[in-house]
Amino acid sequence: MPSKHTPEDHRLIDSLPMGVVTAFRSSIYQPAYITSNPEQFINNDWIDTAQLRKFLQRATHPQPDSSSPAPKPSPIRVKLENDALDAAFTRPLSPATAPGVRTRILKEGNHEVLEILSDSDMDSDKEDDLGQESADPRESSPLPPSDIPSDLSCPSTDLDSDASSDTDMVIELEESDTIWLDAGISSGVRVGEFRVTKEVNVQRVEYLTGFPSLVPIPETPAAFVIDGSDPKFNIRDKHGNLYSIDALIKNKDNDSWKGNTGTGDSKVWVTFGPGETPILCRRSRLECKGAYVCERVDPGLLKVTRRDLDPASRDAVFAAQRQTRREDGTTAERRATEFVNLVRAQKCGVKDHSGVQCKGRPISRAKKQVSRGHKFWVGCSGWTSDSGKHRSWTIPDDVDDNLFIKGLLGEPLVEGNSKDTELCSAIVHPTTGLKQRRCREYLLFPSKRVIQAEEFLKAHAHILNGNVLTSSIINRLCDATRTIFVPVDSSIRKALIVHPHNVAHNHPMPALKKPSFEAKNTYRKCVKTLGPVGATVTKVDNAASTHVLLGGKTPAEYAPALQSAQVKRKIVLETKKEAYPAGLDVPGAFKLFWDDMKKGPDEKYIHRLVMMPDGAISLSRGLLHYSNLF
Repeated sequence: MPSKHTPEDHRLIDSLPMGVVTAFRSSIYQPAYITSNPEQFINNDWIDTAQLRKFLQRATHPQPDSSSPAPKPSPIRVKLENDALDAAFTRPLSPATAPGVRTRILKEGNHEVLEILSDSDMDSDKEDDLGQESADPRESSPLPPSDIPSDLSCPSTDLDSDASSDTDMVIELEESDTIWLDAGISSGVRVGEFRVTKEVNVQRVEYLTGFPSLVPIPETPAAFVIDGSDPKFNIRDKHGNLYSIDALIKNKDNDSWKGNTGTGDSKVWVTFGPGETPILCRRSRLECKGAYVCERVDPGLLKVTRRDLDPASRDAVFAAQRQTRREDGTTAERRATEFVNLVRAQKCGVKDHSGVQCKGRPISRAKKQVSRGHKFWVGCSGWTSDSGKHRSWTIPDDVDDNLFIKGLLGEPLVEGNSKDTELCSAIVHPTTGLKQRRCREYLLFPSKRVIQAEEFLKAHAHILNGNVLTSSIINRLCDATRTIFVPVDSSIRKALIVHPHNVAHNHPMPALKKPSFEAKNTYRKCVKTLGPVGATVTKVDNAASTHVLLGGKTPAEYAPALQSAQVKRKIVLETKKEAYPAGLDVPGAFKLFWDDMKKGPDEKYIHRLVMMPDGAISLSRGLLHYSNLF
């Protein structure tokens, strides 16, 4: 594969000491990622030269000349002195006016320290002969122009104390004890007080290697730095635009948040790590949208203070819902209530001659004769003998006519509360929210296909004081807030998350069922690898290529959201439409047939296409070996 670098890029990379390249790599990738992906760093293709130049500019690192001796490949630690920081960050420089920046390399144990000299050091160097083997003073190229706006200059006094001290600027990360819910995500942690901005201080910073499905809110104020520099996170929308880092964070998060992107808000300088140069960022301020629950939900399920990624609260909800499903339909009153809820939820879709939709309601109608044990059937009140076909329902065999009619008319099924149901367990996933308006509702999707919403954590039928009760889904508010600091320079693919006021969630952990951009793109790649022609969810799931692309995992193991056949069917259909813009019906079949005419017999999918008065008949590759039977 040809290199993506220009000859100028190659000259720049080849001129740098190995220690500088190693330091640049460490500024982008976490140690755990470097260790687990050594093949990515065999050559220099991983180097983004635009980022490299910015790294060199931020560190005010000298461009080495060809006569500079190559240092040993040990990590280089950079020490910035206070007045050198002032010179670097408080005044814009141009190539014409920037003075030379002098440096010297000192040996400290097994390490080399690259020291940027202040003016006083430079003056003393002129007077003193260093004549030591370990000192190598040399003058660098002039500094490039500053890209910091004059009205938003980054003051050196705002840096973390670690950054302006004479200590070595090396981030020593400990292995984090956070157990993330996503395979392949790990984090290192730096414990200790750290100033993110002038107003924001935290006690620990975690550095993540990917985008998590949920982010904790620890009792100890913490910041989370998400590294999105891996090329696999360069995900684009259908128009080819690269998704921003905060868009990827919000898309992957299974909690539901509302707020802005911060593009119209004031900007702030943010320090992502000790000793790092502050980066100008926008602030995406978010508020948790809470949970969506049945108004008769068991309060015990909502007595939650959720900070960590402990799934106990979610598991308690799952256990309650399993018990609810076991009790569904176990009594005549429950079965009658369920059928009442069904017919009430479905509207008659018939329209009159002027296009006005029928506003009828379900009513019971007497049969001419008893059949299947029922004297009644259910029809639309708008039906007349000359109005055409309206919606109708057949009463199920296990539903009692009298109980059903009482429930439909709003009368008590029984006297007293002996048949009342227990408290509800319905907690709707945030991605559904108030689209599910009522508990145990049958949802109508845009496809007009009526489905029983098994995917949405639905509740049982409600009977209160003997009456059929229709319960609404309500929003349980949550006071948790979040701020995502996103670099204004979109080429810097990282973000920092904090939770102002450190308020915990007050609702259970949601199921990880939200299909992220990454999960959908991966499954779309599986469809394309198999080939969209004739692709189905079953074929894609069982394909050998899918097994390889997902690292030996099933789609559901790779991403919980891919447990849903509906999600996967939608991806397969979208991939087919993208591959065949002529459509998937007869016109699309003709287009594919004529394209296949240019291929050999073994490569064709459609070998023959015959038009009939009532449609088209195609002979595909799978049917070809049966052709000798006719």
